Amino acid sequence: MTGTAILPPITTYTMVSAHEASYVASFSSSDPQTKSDATYFKAIAAKLTTPDALLKNYRALGIVLNAFGINSYIHDTALLKQLMTQNPNAKSSTAYQINNPALTRFATAMGQFTSPPFASASNVTALLNANATNNFETQKDSLAPGIANALYFTRSIGAITSVDQLMSDPKLLQVAQVATSMPTSFGTLDFTTQHKLLSAKININDFQKSGFTQEFVTKYLALNEANSTTPNDNSGAIAILSSNGSAGNILNALLPNYTTNSDPALILFSNGTNPSSGTSILSLIA
Repeated sequence: MTGTAILPPITTYTMVSAHEASYVASFSSSDPQTKSDATYFKAIAAKLTTPDALLKNYRALGIVLNAFGINSYIHDTALLKQLMTQNPNAKSSTAYQINNPALTRFATAMGQFTSPPFASASNVTALLNANATNNFETQKDSLAPGIANALYFTRSIGAITSVDQLMSDPKLLQVAQVATSMPTSFGTLDFTTQHKLLSAKININDFQKSGFTQEFVTKYLALNEANSTTPNDNSGAIAILSSNGSAGNILNALLPNYTTNSDPALILFSNGTNPSSGTSILSLIA
């Protein structure tokens, strides 16, 4: 189901987000790197019993970080060790101080290694599924720019409770910045000014409303595509933005029965609660 056809980003989003688990399953069985990663990690997982053991295994660490969407931290081993050995809920902890949702999910999932997280076959399976999901989305993004951020935002925004948290996650911030039509100078502004601008346009509670996230993300994709084209480019995004229809109407027309799927990583490191409730230990992998 992965396919190679290049479709407009909004079409790709509505198609993929509705059935992403099926697309990822097909991708996992056909993508050579993802298959190789799965084979390797299953073979080594039982040996990853301490933070140092994981940090010293570059390939295994890369798979784990990719599953959480925090690949850029792979060389920051001191930070990663702090995240794995501190209580992320303690106000003095690194995770609490940074307040980056993705890093907090990682810290929570690792559980301070009081019980080796990869000793459970179900944990390993969920981790590899999350790794495959991010690999799949990266591939799709190369064909339809913005898709990876859009799907990440859709999975993650439900756990965000403040504009501060949103701003601490670069992927979430990118979607919000574009969807709310922030000025091109936004990135050069100080935090206080950025926060004020976003807070004037975003009510975090709105993302709990049915259909709101999909409408917001669709607007991001339309504007992201439009911003990457010239005024004379008769692209799908420009046609969308020049019409009188809202992003939500466009989404409903494309996929009238759309509902948000559960995050494929919600089952990872489950503590026995209902994953869809967001109270499992991993709502955790992005």
